[in-house]
Amino acid sequence: MFGSTGNGSSYHSFGIANMQSKSGLNIELDLGTINEIDMLRYKLGYRTTDEFIDKLVNLALTNEEVQKLL
Repeated sequence: MFGSTGNGSSYHSFGIANMQSKSGLNIELDLGTINEIDMLRYKLGYRTTDEFIDKLVNLALTNEEVQKLL
């Protein structure tokens, strides 16, 4: 079974979800992790998972760039 969560994520019945951020990053996660991400997203006030994933990607890239400078 395949479907969409309506926020840029897709899921299928064997518990793996494929998320793609607006920046084009494709992330494959188990549904337990997706639920944890979604709960954290909600607690931090992001309206959509896409918006939250993009923020995480930007933070990760920024952190990587900072580490290179150190």
